[in-house]
Amino acid sequence: HIAPAFGEEDMELGKKYNLPFVQHIGMDGKFKPEAKDFAGLPVKPKGDHQQTDKKTIGYLEKNKTLFSKEEITHSYPHCWRCDTPLLNYAAVSWFVNVSAIRDKLVGVNKKITWVPEHIRDGRFGKWLEGARDWAISRSRFWGAPLPVWRCKKCGKQEVVGSLEELEQKTGGNRNSYFIMRHGKAETNIKGVVISGNDGYGLTEEGRREVEQAAKKFLRFGITPDLVVCSPVNRAKESANIVAKILSVNEIQEDERLREIHFGIFEGKTGKEYEHFFSSFGEWFTKRPQGGEHLRDVAARVFDLLEEYERQYKGKTIFFVSHDAPLWMLAAVGQGLNNEEVKNLRKGKRYRDFLGYGEIYPLKVRQIPRNRFGIIDLHRPYIDAVKFPCACGGVYERVPEVFDCWFESGSMPYGQWHYPFENKKIFDPKKGVGFPANFIDEGPMDVVRRFGADSVRFTLLSSSVVHGEDLNFSEKAVDEVHKKYISIALNVLNFFSLYKRHSKKSVPGGRQSAHILDQWILSRLARTNQAVTEAFETYKLNFAAKALFDFIQDLSVWWLRRSRERIKADTPQARQALATLQQALLEFSRLTAPLTPFLAEMIFREVSDKKKMSVHIESWSSANKGAIKKELEKDMARVREIASDALRFRAEAGIRVRQPLAELQITDDKLRRKSQLLNLIKEEIHVKKITFGKEMRLDTNITLELREEGIIRELVRNIQEMRRELGLTPHQRIVLRIKGENELKDIIRRWQKNLMKETNARGLGFGDTRKLRLAQEVDIGREMVKVGIS
Repeated sequence: HIAPAFGEEDMELGKKYNLPFVQHIGMDGKFKPEAKDFAGLPVKPKGDHQQTDKKTIGYLEKNKTLFSKEEITHSYPHCWRCDTPLLNYAAVSWFVNVSAIRDKLVGVNKKITWVPEHIRDGRFGKWLEGARDWAISRSRFWGAPLPVWRCKKCGKQEVVGSLEELEQKTGGNRNSYFIMRHGKAETNIKGVVISGNDGYGLTEEGRREVEQAAKKFLRFGITPDLVVCSPVNRAKESANIVAKILSVNEIQEDERLREIHFGIFEGKTGKEYEHFFSSFGEWFTKRPQGGEHLRDVAARVFDLLEEYERQYKGKTIFFVSHDAPLWMLAAVGQGLNNEEVKNLRKGKRYRDFLGYGEIYPLKVRQIPRNRFGIIDLHRPYIDAVKFPCACGGVYERVPEVFDCWFESGSMPYGQWHYPFENKKIFDPKKGVGFPANFIDEGPMDVVRRFGADSVRFTLLSSSVVHGEDLNFSEKAVDEVHKKYISIALNVLNFFSLYKRHSKKSVPGGRQSAHILDQWILSRLARTNQAVTEAFETYKLNFAAKALFDFIQDLSVWWLRRSRERIKADTPQARQALATLQQALLEFSRLTAPLTPFLAEMIFREVSDKKKMSVHIESWSSANKGAIKKELEKDMARVREIASDALRFRAEAGIRVRQPLAELQITDDKLRRKSQLLNLIKEEIHVKKITFGKEMRLDTNITLELREEGIIRELVRNIQEMRRELGLTPHQRIVLRIKGENELKDIIRRWQKNLMKETNARGLGFGDTRKLRLAQEVDIGREMVKVGIS
């Protein structure tokens, strides 16, 4: 069998052979009345999915029309919420006619430079060649409604392009309205807030204000058909004066025009009431106990306005009320939101929207609004808008809403009503205001915990930039945060600390002769080349990889091996700081497209203070003269040797700071490169490097080496204590150490080195409790009490 109404392939086959379209099942999943023997039965009952199937087979057997029957096990769709069997069902849908523009889409795609290139003619190109018409509507309540109205009588359709066009079609408001604030009352003289009737009425001045305003209005030749007023005395008095002068026979009182309910502030001063709100925005959302906020008032006056629009036609209606209800009437008449309501006041104080006795024409737009009177183009408010057809019928909006992807993609155009207006603000053809960030589905919780730069760098260094899938992991973001963002900030903090405490300014312009500086500047130039090439070819992950490797080299190798040089505050130290400043400044420019916040933070700290932002800097070219490929190869080998030697230490159970006598290496070409050999010595803490057929570390520790190791451990722990106290490198300390006599002897022999390394001005032995900070530290052979102050 085939069922064109319940399957896509069946539908296509039915169209091909012009078969009838029979849809004998309703949207409730039950047979329609025309299926006489099965009318009202559910097609797939939830409790017993085959119940109706069995009845159908029984019917066929009874009427001797059953060809055969057998059981077939197959998958079947079910609702994931309630586990009810689902039915494919032909429904009305709106489509974009993609087939009509398919050839144009394919042609334009050929002109696009894709990264990666294979996407153009591969995955995306093949998809375009077979692209089908796009179903852009959904039959549900939530979503952006289709702006299409259809006449119920003749079937003609109208697509409405703007609110103004919709107002024109509805014919505008049915009546003319004017609003008037009551004259000055006794409550205004006393400065109290009253929403009820307690004997207060108009003052003589207030009566004159109302009379003068009414007589002035009379000159326009407009006679109201009806005066509607608040039931509060001051408004009722004003309404009676107006009605008499304007010759209006009918006055109605309406509770919905009453003054805003002040709740617990009833009868208190206006200042007391105003002090209840901490900001102007709270007037709309914060209720005093037993009272109302402005949106409550807006809801009731909007209900009033809607009622009079339904009840009357062609009338002139005069509303007499209080400042807050009239302010909200003016707002709901135009469908204004809270911010727009504020602007309606034009900078006046909240209680002075209208002056005493002031008359104001009320503009009422025929637009969809929610229960608070704010314009709302969603269901059910948009569905209430109807307008007449020339055939005598009525246009009603079609019930469908847009698919969310179509809606979000078209939002920038709809927001600016393109191409009908606002082209100075938004015009994709001229690149103005486009592309727009119209989808916000970012992992904001991760952003809050790790920072936007960490998430951004993680994504830009991933397979996503190749058009491939990515299993997003917080661990990846955490790793970027720790190994890229935090490391860069640690380097910046080090620079700032020593630049601030350097006795002389950091020099600029001269190239350092130190081998570490030459190496890092070579790495910087080559990183610049790699990042520039990656950006120009849209290989963003290659740029991220080059920058990640550079900041690791800068921190883990250059800075670690340059710390002691910088601490000395010598010309060589200042030259090292100048090198670090140059590296950080260039790094900030290179990383700016990937981590804009990190880049700006570094740039502001290390650049000329006259410069505003890294993001308005020109892209810099690589200093090719600084590139030393042979040095980079040698340095890579030095780091390999150091890594292997440290592994030998670990295997032997010897601490890193314990000096050793000798390291034998096999790289004979390093024999004449003393600066590189010195780096190995410093990193491995060995006294001498020799050459041989195999790499070997002398792990024999002499008495002198052991003593030096103890002092180094002491220095490390004291430096940690200095950091804990927040001391700067140039602040001097007093040391006190409590330990065995043997340790005291060792410290006395190495006292000069210990005090220099820790910047101490005094050293003593004994009780450490009275000092600013005292700790028990592990120096490898025993626990020692150390105090500093």
